Amino acid sequence: MKTDSIRDTLKMLFGDKESYSQEEIDTINSLSINRFDIVGDIQEINYNDLLNFSNLEHLTIQQCILDDDAISILCKLKKLKSLTLLFCEFEGDYQRLFQLELLKDLCFEGTKINLGVLNGKMFDSLTIAQTEILEKVSFFANHLDISRANVKNWGFLENRINTLVVSYRQYRNNAFLSEYKGHIIVMEDDTDKVREEVNV
Repeated sequence: MKTDSIRDTLKMLFGDKESYSQEEIDTINSLSINRFDIVGDIQEINYNDLLNFSNLEHLTIQQCILDDDAISILCKLKKLKSLTLLFCEFEGDYQRLFQLELLKDLCFEGTKINLGVLNGKMFDSLTIAQTEILEKVSFFANHLDISRANVKNWGFLENRINTLVVSYRQYRNNAFLSEYKGHIIVMEDDTDKVREEVNV
């Protein structure tokens, strides 16, 4: 394994060893990759390492540049159900990444994408944070959290959304939200604290 953050995970779970058995690796279904370590030094990343984890279902990628080669490898993770992209940058065709059949939980934070790639998709949970929503997007989400997004176009409310999470600022400044028929969770501004729930 060349990826520092993956080696750290294996070391934490199975001890500091030269190598790890496939049996040990197969027990892991969740991983996090970060381009920087805790003090801000750049860490080595080799996305091919992910292909060793045949049961990988949940993946978090932080502060990474995703080029076509990296995206091609991510597209091979056929069991992936949950993907979190934190402050990442795409330098390749990322549209194919969202064709993964089992991918139902998606989080973008500080990661710039054209949300149009989500058109026609169905999600159990979708979080869009520190990202602008500029265009009308057509998707289904059981749970949509936009409480930390900069929303310029609210056209997505025409979609089937069972639970919508917004900030108090968004709820206060957009009167039409009070007419919204779905379940709304209103968060205190810039916190993870629930202020109120509407249409429970």
